[in-house]
Amino acid sequence: MSDISITVESIKAVGPHPQADRLEVARILGTQCVVPKGDYQAGDLVVYFPPDMLLPGDVSEKLGVQKYLKSSLLDGLKVPCRVAACRLRTVASYGFVAHIPMDMAHTGCGCDVTGYYRGQKYEPPTWRNGQIKGAAWGGLAPEHPAFHIYTDIQNHYRHPDAIPVGTPVRVTEKIHGTNSRIGVIQVEGEFQFMAGSHKKNRKREWEGQTSVYWRPLENEGVLAMLNTLCGERRNIVVFGELYGPGVQDLDYGVPAGELGYRVFDITDDGDYLDWRIVKTMCNNFGVELVPLPYQGPFSPKMVEALTCGPTTLATEVKSKFKDREGIVITPLVETYSEVLRGRMILKSKSADFIGRNNAEDNGEAA
Repeated sequence: MSDISITVESIKAVGPHPQADRLEVARILGTQCVVPKGDYQAGDLVVYFPPDMLLPGDVSEKLGVQKYLKSSLLDGLKVPCRVAACRLRTVASYGFVAHIPMDMAHTGCGCDVTGYYRGQKYEPPTWRNGQIKGAAWGGLAPEHPAFHIYTDIQNHYRHPDAIPVGTPVRVTEKIHGTNSRIGVIQVEGEFQFMAGSHKKNRKREWEGQTSVYWRPLENEGVLAMLNTLCGERRNIVVFGELYGPGVQDLDYGVPAGELGYRVFDITDDGDYLDWRIVKTMCNNFGVELVPLPYQGPFSPKMVEALTCGPTTLATEVKSKFKDREGIVITPLVETYSEVLRGRMILKSKSADFIGRNNAEDNGEAA
C-alpha cells in the first residue's frame, strides 16, 4: 500500500506565487502547497495533510478546510471529507498544511499524527460504473503464490530522494483503468494460464460471461509472448492496464463496448525484467506498451515537468478530463532501494487529475 499519512514536516522553502499577491508557494517533502502570504517560513514545522486522506467533519471544521474537501464515503456516509489537490491561480497545490496545535508542540519532524486527527486513507469504492457489470468482472479463482500481485508503488512526494539524481530511468504514463495480471503458472506439474485484477485471481467464465480480465489472452501476440517467455520452464506474469468507457471516468478514446490494453511490466519466476527486455518482447510480438514520455537521467525537475499535462495515450478523447493521471518512474535496470525497502519505483499523480470534477475512482469488484 502506498504510504499516505498525516505527518509533521519541515517547510523547505517559501516562494512568491507568480499570479497572486496574497499567496505563496511552500515546498514540503517532494511537493508543494499554496499558502496564505506571511503565514509560513522556511524551517517551520507544520502538519501536512496529503491528497487522498479522509478527515472527520469536526476535524475539518476546526481546521477551516471543509469547503475545500471532495465528497467521499466516510463511515457509511458520503460527505465532504477527502483531501485533494487543485490549482490556485494556475499553480498546483497538493493537499494543505496547518500549524501544529499546542498539545503537539513537542512533536518531531516526520512523526505520523494520522491518529490524532482521526484520519483515514481513502480507499476507492467497488465497481459501480454502468457499462461493465457484475459477472463481466469474473468470479474469484484460487490464488497461487507464483501468480503474485504487482509492486506497491510509493509516492514520489513522500520519498523524493529514493531514486538518486542521474539514475537512468523510464517514465511511463499512469493510466486510469484497472490493473491486469495475466500469466502462465505451473500448477501440479502443468503450466496453466491465469488472469486477474490487482489482488484477485479471476475465473475465465462466470455466470455465462467471460471475465474482462481474460480479454488480453484473446490476443494472439500476448499468447505467443507468454508461451515464448515460459518455454514450459518458468512462471511468467505480465502486468498491464485495462481501460476505456465503463472502467473509469476516462475513456482515452476507446469506443463504447471495447477495452484498451497496455503492458507495463513482466516478471520471470517473480523477478521483474529490465525495461529493455520488456520493450523488446512486446515489440517483437506486437503487444502495445504504456506510453513512454521520457527515458533518461532522473531529476526532481523532470518529475515535476512530466506529472501533469495531456494524456499521451490518445488524441481523440471524449471524456471531459483529457489529461494524464500521472507518471510512474522506474530505473531502466531493475534496482533494490534501501529507502523503499523493496523495488525502486515511484509514482507521481497529477494535481489536475486528483482535483478533477465528477471523478470516478473505482476499486476492484468484489
